[in-house]
Amino acid sequence: MQEKKKHVSSTAGQWHLADCNSDYAPECPRDPEMSRSRRLERQLDTIQEMSGIAFWTYDMKSGRISWSRQVFNLLKHEGVSGLANFHDYLAYYLPEDSLLFRDALDRAIRNCEKQEFEMQASLANGDAALHRCTMVPDTDGNQRIIAVLGYLQDVTSASCRQRDKQAAADSGLVGRQSLSGLLPICSHCKKVRDDHGTWKQIEAYITERSNLFFSHGICPECLTIHYSEYFQLCGPAKNENEE
Repeated sequence: MQEKKKHVSSTAGQWHLADCNSDYAPECPRDPEMSRSRRLERQLDTIQEMSGIAFWTYDMKSGRISWSRQVFNLLKHEGVSGLANFHDYLAYYLPEDSLLFRDALDRAIRNCEKQEFEMQASLANGDAALHRCTMVPDTDGNQRIIAVLGYLQDVTSASCRQRDKQAAADSGLVGRQSLSGLLPICSHCKKVRDDHGTWKQIEAYITERSNLFFSHGICPECLTIHYSEYFQLCGPAKNENEE
């Protein structure tokens, strides 16, 4: 009779032993909780890398700071060591932003309030980046602060997109402002006169001075007036003011 092998399976996140006759059953790990912990750690690392968010923890009692692996990735710091304290960490940021960080940490501890701000970073590879830092006080049952939870996110791309969007909006605003003022227009052919005294079609005049382009068509009223032989059954179109 074949001896049954033991292996570990997972149901709803709970580890348990199960019987299996398969010759391909995996070996039971010596410490299932350790294996599960490592898997969760890998999942957390992947989530942080995909979202561009890292975290750190400042323990109030011991004064110890623990950094997630993604902090080093955001700073382009080789390895996962070398940040012994906030002084080493803040060396990657502008001096004024380092002061901003320290003031925010002091307010988070003193007032037990969430803090959020942005800092300019000079990464280890020489690139510049914009990081958003969030500090959240962690309290015990007596509402005493036991730790400060820090979150770090790279918002460089988002900031660049916002600047491009604002620049485009400003450019469009300048274009609209350049068309302000008094514009001479012919009462018959509707041509307009530019600054050089040249009469142009209004479409050409506007297109030259803005990002606006025209697409010509025929309104229903003009269609019945000018092409009535093709639409003899069509009556005159109603004006918007007519009921």
